[in-house]
Amino acid sequence: MANNYKDDENATSGECKDLETIHKTSDNPLTTTTSYNGKYVDFYDHINYITLSLYTWFIAANNNFAQSSNNNNEIPFDDREWQVNDLHAGRKRAPRQNEFLQLLLENPRYCSYICWLDKNRGLFRILQPDQVVTLWEKVKGRQTQRKMNYETFARGIRHYYNAGVMVKTNKKYTFCFKYSAQ
Repeated sequence: MANNYKDDENATSGECKDLETIHKTSDNPLTTTTSYNGKYVDFYDHINYITLSLYTWFIAANNNFAQSSNNNNEIPFDDREWQVNDLHAGRKRAPRQNEFLQLLLENPRYCSYICWLDKNRGLFRILQPDQVVTLWEKVKGRQTQRKMNYETFARGIRHYYNAGVMVKTNKKYTFCFKYSAQ
């Protein structure tokens, strides 16, 4: 079960009310308690108040954490790990798309994004195409108003068929390098 930090407060309150109807009786002394100011209050109302207060405080205090936890697959981006040494120019540069895929496959942090199906044959599958495309945009420093989609990304990969770098597989999200990726 995944954590969801934007749970419905009414659902939680409803569950507490269900418990209240099961356990609350007029002659049960355990259903009343003294509050911080010394007055007797209903136990379940007191617990609901505390729970709601803590829930509200947690969300307010951890707002950034709660927002970033919506995407559990989000991995911190570091531009330096994507730089490729260009032997001809003698400097580092952003990778080409096939180099990007190689780097992505070699990095174990991104195993939820892409994986090898047969490393010896160079066959791999993109598991989370939207995340791969978003990462590709970050790596290339793409600064356009239009967001790239997977179809555009895959079209770029298919250009490597004519160059002899990639081999056609005819399967969705599955691609193959022509050479062995050992």
